[in-house]
Amino acid sequence: MNALYYILESSLCATILGVGYMLLLRNSSHFTLCRVYLLLCMPLSIIIPALKLPIWPAANVTPWQVIEVQNLENLAATSSTSIMALILGAIYMVGVAYFTVRFLKRLFLLRTITSGIGLNGSYKAFTFFRKIYVNKSAMTDDDYNQVLLHERAHASQLHSVDLLLAESFIIMQWFNPFAWRIKQALTEVHEYIADKQALDKGANIQTYKELLFKQSIGLHPEYSNGFNYSLIKKRLTMITKAKPTKFMALRILGITMTVAALVAVFGCNQSSTTGQAPAASDIDTIIITLKTGKVLTLTAGNEEERTALKAQMAAIDPDGIQSINVVKAKNSRKSEIQYPATVIVTLKDSTTRVFSINNEEEKAAMEKEWNAIDVNSIQSVDILKNK
Repeated sequence: MNALYYILESSLCATILGVGYMLLLRNSSHFTLCRVYLLLCMPLSIIIPALKLPIWPAANVTPWQVIEVQNLENLAATSSTSIMALILGAIYMVGVAYFTVRFLKRLFLLRTITSGIGLNGSYKAFTFFRKIYVNKSAMTDDDYNQVLLHERAHASQLHSVDLLLAESFIIMQWFNPFAWRIKQALTEVHEYIADKQALDKGANIQTYKELLFKQSIGLHPEYSNGFNYSLIKKRLTMITKAKPTKFMALRILGITMTVAALVAVFGCNQSSTTGQAPAASDIDTIIITLKTGKVLTLTAGNEEERTALKAQMAAIDPDGIQSINVVKAKNSRKSEIQYPATVIVTLKDSTTRVFSINNEEEKAAMEKEWNAIDVNSIQSVDILKNK
């Protein structure tokens, strides 16, 4: 489930950043800033959920998660959660595989077009990396020169790299509509930048507007930058936009606050404090699973044992703990598992092994199978006391 939680948090980050763009920068004439923000949305969505910054103070005296289990009520929930995680994980991987194949097929088609096979009058002028592809015979010399001014802006700024990064991000978050929206917004910003640079370098604004309409028919391959994208009205609006966007400082402040909030919500953990043992009035056994996969078993059945337990817990680095399970057994002071009981071993691949122990033979069989499990593959161990 940890991987699914990470994917969900990453998707939420991308969604919030995408909404931030639509609210704060979408109509801005600061095109370079828009491009930088959209490009940063992708790595930030990946990095922020992976951060584990110890910022927030611990809410309780103990920094450890303590789970008490005494019956079999949690067994069905544990099994159903694992099955749901496997189903969702399989659906996600199928989507990733599909969009990866789609990405590679489009790259192959683009390679075919740029190598000259299939390049004909149906394709408009377009740029891929630093190469410009244009059918000079299909336009006047004046139009050709203005098209070159536009396409050279795409080539000089390597806008194709942006589109390839955006498509890779879509593969990771194919289910998130805002991942697709980021790519669409990048394509729009690329056209605004190229239009502005073409006009700054001498293109006649009236002739350029007419050229936009002339170039409205035709195709350009995926992951390339075409002279015309189906947003002529928006481009004409941006071309004639006279003044920079107002309140730009407030917009940048809003963006900064959005990123800071995401780091605080998704990138911070409770701060670790020095260990204090959990309250242990009737505790018989504490099973500690470390992040290394090692499992420690500690006992506390009376005041003397509880004092020793506190000393042992204080010597364990809290940052290295994966989980702590507390098993109560009022009628037993032995550290070994007492039957009848059920032992649930959750592995790191989300599979679950369940051992039912009702007698010595079943206990011996469980111990034999237990010894065959690689400790590095163990996520957690729960002991459920049967009533």
